[in-house]
Amino acid sequence: MLVKMLDAGMNVARLNFSDGDHKTHGECLDNLRIALQNRPEKKCSIMLDTQGPEISLAYMRDNKNVEIHAGQTLKIVTDIAIEGDNQRVACTYKQLPQTVRVGGMVYIGTGLCCEVSETHDVSIVF
Repeated sequence: MLVKMLDAGMNVARLNFSDGDHKTHGECLDNLRIALQNRPEKKCSIMLDTQGPEISLAYMRDNKNVEIHAGQTLKIVTDIAIEGDNQRVACTYKQLPQTVRVGGMVYIGTGLCCEVSETHDVSIVF
């Protein structure tokens, strides 16, 4: 399949380091090297997609999942004693309010993108 992908024009192979392990990624690289040996005229770069900084959320009220909807306000506080809900959640990174700026983006989970609308000493608002 990699040879077919190279023939179709693939010139970058992305390895997602948020998933998998070193052994699996090594096997992927080995497979790509073999495919490239079959197509010596082809070139293919390797892109390592590494995870950025990760901050954990504290406990949610009653250990329940919450839904966050586009356009709603969400407040992140740094007091981990606060149990979260769909309006307010606590995070483990005490310096978060000083790290982000109004207009900046914070990604929650695997795809929720929130724009910072306010910052305070111990909280930020989206």
